[in-house]
Amino acid sequence: MFVVLPIRDHNPSTRVPFINYFLLGLNVLIYLLNDGAVIYEYQLEYALYPIEIINFNRLETLITSSFLHSDWKHLFFNMLVLYLFGDNLEDELGHFRYLRFYFYCMICAVLLHIFSCFIFGGLHIPLIGASGAISGIIGGYLLLYPKAKIDFFFWIIIFIRVFPLSAWFVLGVWVSLELWDVYTGSFLTSNVATFAHLGGFFCGLLLIFPLWLKLGGVNFWQQTNGQPKNPETQIDNRPIKIPIIRKR
Repeated sequence: MFVVLPIRDHNPSTRVPFINYFLLGLNVLIYLLNDGAVIYEYQLEYALYPIEIINFNRLETLITSSFLHSDWKHLFFNMLVLYLFGDNLEDELGHFRYLRFYFYCMICAVLLHIFSCFIFGGLHIPLIGASGAISGIIGGYLLLYPKAKIDFFFWIIIFIRVFPLSAWFVLGVWVSLELWDVYTGSFLTSNVATFAHLGGFFCGLLLIFPLWLKLGGVNFWQQTNGQPKNPETQIDNRPIKIPIIRKR
């Protein structure tokens, strides 16, 4: 048994992240309303086919495809990341600027994916999922809060532990693996839209960069210690003890 999951951050937002909750709810609702054969039909109808966008057909799928998920695991991991990182970014940007930021990252992710399909093939393969837009949130979060603490749940056979890691390490490893997939060409044989992830990530970085400069750039990191400005929540990270059950 081996499980590794990010479960919480140490700096929850200071105000209710209405837009983040709305995006979470909308993704979950669309998934719950369409299951089994029905969701497959929705994927065919509302998924993004790169060849169609190139031919300027079904342009609405630039948006609709980002609210579809193939199964509950696909949905769960995307929504978990959105929940963990989206609230602080919404806190910094404000509600409607955050929503605009989300959609910009969504479109950039899809466009880079389409370009990659034009170069490497896959123009007729459908694309679904919110991970492109969520990758943009990761990019923005990493620039603003590189030292934010994220708690991870580790479960390896009988060893269970929760401990914090810095955002720069966790998210840096993630984007490094995405770049490695491009370098090695392994993205060609996987069903992961690597270029959509990278498109969203770098779009998020670029969109947040002017705000980071306005806040003071490196001085902003020094003032905030690279963490969200709201107070850190005190969390007990002691190891979780497993009771010993003796046979008789």
